[in-house]
Amino acid sequence: MYEVKLKEVFDEFPQSPHKTRVRESFNMLEEIIPCLGNFAPIVTILKDEIHRSVYSRNLTSSETEPFVERVPFFCAAGRVDEARQEEAEKANESLAELQQRIRFRDYDIQILYKKNMKLKEDISDYQVKIQQLNDKIKSLEDQCHKQEIEKGEATYYHNSKEDTLKREIEKLQATLTQKNNIIEKLTVFKSAYNDSTDSSFEDREKNKMELIIDSIGMVEYDIYQAERLQEQFAEILNYQLDDFEMALSQLRKKKEILQGVVINETEREASYALEFHELVAAFRKRISDLLEEQRLLKAHTKSLQQIYDNYASDTKSIQRTADGALKIYSSVLQFSDDACETFKTYKKFAYCGKCGDHTAICPHKLGNMDPIPIKPHSTHLRLIRPGLKLRTSCKIGEKPPNIESAFHNEESEDDIGENEDEQLMVTKTMKMAWLEYYDFRQGYKPKFTRTFNLGRALDYIQEIYEARWAYEDKVDENANFDDECSYMKFSDFFYDFFNQRYQIQEVALKAIHDLFTAISKFETENHNVALFIRHLCGLEDVTWKYIYDARKLFAKYNDGTPFSPTKYRQILNILYPSRPRELNEQMELEYTAFSKNKYTLEMVEEHLMHMIFKQIEPNVKFFTLCLKRYDYQETGVLQFEDFDEALTTCIPFAQAKHKRLMYRLAEQHSAHDQVPIPRLAMIASYLMIHESSLHSWLPQIINAPEVVAQLGRMVDTAGKDSDKSGSGGGRGGFSGGLGAGGDGLTQDDVDVILKTDNIHGINLDARAVEEEEKRMKMRVDMAMAQADRS
Repeated sequence: MYEVKLKEVFDEFPQSPHKTRVRESFNMLEEIIPCLGNFAPIVTILKDEIHRSVYSRNLTSSETEPFVERVPFFCAAGRVDEARQEEAEKANESLAELQQRIRFRDYDIQILYKKNMKLKEDISDYQVKIQQLNDKIKSLEDQCHKQEIEKGEATYYHNSKEDTLKREIEKLQATLTQKNNIIEKLTVFKSAYNDSTDSSFEDREKNKMELIIDSIGMVEYDIYQAERLQEQFAEILNYQLDDFEMALSQLRKKKEILQGVVINETEREASYALEFHELVAAFRKRISDLLEEQRLLKAHTKSLQQIYDNYASDTKSIQRTADGALKIYSSVLQFSDDACETFKTYKKFAYCGKCGDHTAICPHKLGNMDPIPIKPHSTHLRLIRPGLKLRTSCKIGEKPPNIESAFHNEESEDDIGENEDEQLMVTKTMKMAWLEYYDFRQGYKPKFTRTFNLGRALDYIQEIYEARWAYEDKVDENANFDDECSYMKFSDFFYDFFNQRYQIQEVALKAIHDLFTAISKFETENHNVALFIRHLCGLEDVTWKYIYDARKLFAKYNDGTPFSPTKYRQILNILYPSRPRELNEQMELEYTAFSKNKYTLEMVEEHLMHMIFKQIEPNVKFFTLCLKRYDYQETGVLQFEDFDEALTTCIPFAQAKHKRLMYRLAEQHSAHDQVPIPRLAMIASYLMIHESSLHSWLPQIINAPEVVAQLGRMVDTAGKDSDKSGSGGGRGGFSGGLGAGGDGLTQDDVDVILKTDNIHGINLDARAVEEEEKRMKMRVDMAMAQADRS
C-alpha cells in the first residue's frame, strides 16, 4: 500500500527534489514509525533531525493555501534564484536604457561644444567692445574729476564769503543788543524821574515772585530737583533703548546684505557674533552705569524724604502757633456796591497760604506799593481779619510734585496708580498678559513709557516670530535624536527673548511694558496684534505659524503681475486640497462678497485672518470633523495615540516628530494627554500647509473620503436652501466650513500612494518607517512562536 501511494506521488511529481514529494515522504514515515516496534524511537529521532535539516525554521508566504508555511531549503533557494534572475533582467534593461541615454548625451555634448565655440567668439568680440567702452568711461571720469575740482574751488570761495558775512552779522547783533540794554536802562531812569508807571516797570513788578527759604523749603526744593533728575534719567533710558534697537536693526540689515556676498559663511557668522557681542556689552555697560546712578539718586531722594518728614513733624505745632499769632495782623480788603448791604472780597491780591485768603495786609509776605484800582460803582470799603483756615505747609503756591522714582518705585506703589490688569477698559486677553507680567514675572510700571506706532509694534512682533521660528528649527533638529525634547511655551520664549536681548532684567521688563502698552492700544484695530496677544495668553499654539506659511504662499504669487481670480483659485487648491469643487466655488463667492470684488494679496490675507477670528476657517472646521470621528467617548479631547492615528490616516506625509512636538506644546496649556479638539484641528491645519511648503507647494493628499462626502452633502443642502430662499451664496452662508480644492481622490489612488516609498521625490519619515518595521517583526515572531508551540 505504501509503495503504491509513494509511486503515485512520484509519478505525479517526477522532478526531484520537490516539496510535495518531501512532505508525502515525511507523512508516510510518520505512519510507518508506529509499526517498527523497538526501532520506533530511534527512527523518530532520525526523522526529526532530517526534518530540521530539510525544512527552514522561518515562515514563507505563498500565493496558494496555506499562504504562510515552512518550506524546504531547496524551495527557498529556488525562489532566491528566481528573484536574482528577475533582478538581473531588470538590471540588463536598465543598463541598455542607460547606454541609450549615454549616446544621447554624447550627441548633446557635441552640439554644446559647437555652441561653446560660437559663444567664445562672441565673447572675444564683446571684450573688444568692453575695452572701447572702458576707455570712453575713463575719459568721462577725467572730465568729471576736473569739474569736481572746479566745483570745490567755487564752494570754498562761497563758504569763505558766507563766513565773512556771518561774522559781520554777529558783530552787528552784539552791537544792537548793547544799544538796547542802554536804552532800557535810560527808560527806567526816565520813568522814575517823572514819577510815572511805565508799562515795562509794571510788568517787572508783577513778575516778581515771593521767595521764602527755610529748612523745609530747602528740602522740598532739593526733592523737586531730584525728581527732575529722575525724569531726565528716564528719558536717557528711553533714548538708550531706541539707539540700541536701531543699532540691532542696522546690524541685521548688514547681515542680510552680506548673505548675498560670496564669502565664507563661518567667517561671516563669526564676524556677526563678534559685532553683536560688542554691541550688547557696550549697551549693558551704559545701562548698568545709568541704573547705578539712578540707585544712588533714589537713596538720596529717600533720605531727603525722611528729612522732610522729620522737619514736618518737629515744626508742625510751632508753625501753627506762629501762624495763629501773626494772623491777627492780617487784613482782607472788601468792597460794597449797595451801601453796605453786602461785601465782596477783593481777590486781586496774592494768596497767602498761612492765612488762607487773598490778604491786602499780611506779615507773611512782602508789602506792595502799587495803587489799588476800585470799581466805579463801589460805595464802601472795609478791612476784616481772614477766616479760620490753617495750613501746615510753609511753601506758598502749589503742593510739591510726587517724589517717586522716575523709573519705578520698589518700596511703594500707592502713587503709581492702578496697574493695567486692574483697569476696566482692558480686554480680557490683554488683562491676562498684564496679569502674568505683574504677578508671575515680577514686572513693574515705569512712570515714563515709550510711544510706539502700529508699524513699529508690528516690526517688534515680526522679529519675535522670526526668532521663535529659528528656535523651533533647532528643536526640530534635536528631535531627530531626542524623543523627549519639546517646545518652550510661547510666553516663556517671549520673556527669554527680551532678557537675552537687553541682558538686564529691569530694562527688559521696561521694554516689555512699552510693547504691552502699544499693543493694548492696537489690539482692537489690527488682527495681527490681537493674534500675537492670544499666543502670549496661551489661547493659541500654532496659528501664527499657519499665517506665516500662508504669507509665504501668497508671496509666491507676488510676481509683479496683477493678482487675478485664477491665482486666487490656485491658492485655494493649495490651502484646501482634496475638497469638492463646489466648496472651491463657494469660497470664491464668499471672498468676493468680503472684498467687494477686490483681488489683492493683502485682501486675501485679511480674509484669512477674518475667518480665523470668526472661527470659520475651512481647514480648522474640516479637521475638527475629522478628529471628532476619533473621539469615541465624546469628551471633546484626544489623547496622543488617537491624534497620531487620525493624522496618519488624514495626512500620510506629516512627520512624526512634528506631530509629537506640536501635541506636547498644546499639552502645556491643557491636561496631560488630554488636548481639546479645536487646538488639535489648528495643529493639523498647520502641519498640512507646512508639509506643502516643504515640497514646493504641492497640494497635500487628504485621506478623509467620508468627511469630504459629508461636506459635499452639506454644500448641496446649503445650495438647495439658498435656492428656496431666493438668495445667492453671500458671505457667511456656508463659510467655514469648509474650504475649497479639487475633486476628491478614490480609495485606489490612496492605496497606491500609501504603498509607494517615494512620491514626487518626497521621502517618508524614517522614524515612522522604523516603527512600522518593529511592529511587523513583532507580529512575525509571535506567529513563529505559536507555530513552534503547535
